[in-house]
Amino acid sequence: MIDHGTSGQNALIVASELGVWYYDPAAQNWSPQTEELGIGPVVRIRQESMARCNAGYLADLQLKCKVIYIGTHGRGMYRSTSLANPFCTQAAGSCVFDLPSFNPTTGIEEDTQSVAAIQLFPNPVRDMATLKFTLQENNRVRVNIYDINGKLVQQVSNAMTAAGTHQVEIPASHLSAGNYFVQLQTDNSASTLKMTVVR
Repeated sequence: MIDHGTSGQNALIVASELGVWYYDPAAQNWSPQTEELGIGPVVRIRQESMARCNAGYLADLQLKCKVIYIGTHGRGMYRSTSLANPFCTQAAGSCVFDLPSFNPTTGIEEDTQSVAAIQLFPNPVRDMATLKFTLQENNRVRVNIYDINGKLVQQVSNAMTAAGTHQVEIPASHLSAGNYFVQLQTDNSASTLKMTVVR
C-alpha cells in the first residue's frame, strides 16, 4: 500500500491476492487496476523518487515525482509512472527526472533503495508495535499511521536518521480495533505495512 500523494490527498494503492486496488479520496471508492496486471497475487508495491534536485530547489518534487514498482507472484515485475504529476517527465531548472533502470538480475538497481529491510512486530498489536528498518544512507525518515480510508491518524516520527538499523515504537493503545497502515517514507522511497490492532 502506498500513499503516493501526487494530488495532495491520501490516495492509496494496495497489493492484494486479487491484484492491485486504487482508492480515490475524491470519489471515496476503491477500484481494481487490472488493465495491465490482470487478476492475481501481488507480493509488493514500492514507490521511489524519480526527481533529483539540487538542495533548496523545488525540493517537494522529490515527494511528488514518483515511480511505482509492482512485484507479482509468478508474473514478473512492473514499473509505472501513470500516477505521477505530468511535470515529472520534463526537465525543470536544477532538477533531473529519470527512471531508475532495471537490472536483469535483481530488478531494481540497489542504489535506488534507501531502506534495505523493514519489519513490523508484533502484528496484530494491542498497545505498542515496533517498526525495525535498515537505512542504506543518512536520510530523513517519516513514519505515519493511516486508517483504512487513507486518513492520517498519527505522525510517529519525522527526523534525520543515520545509516544503519533502527527501531521506532508505534503506539497503538489509543487506536480502535481494526486495520491500519504504517508508512515509512524517506526522501526517495516509501514502504507501507499493514498493522492490525486488536482489543
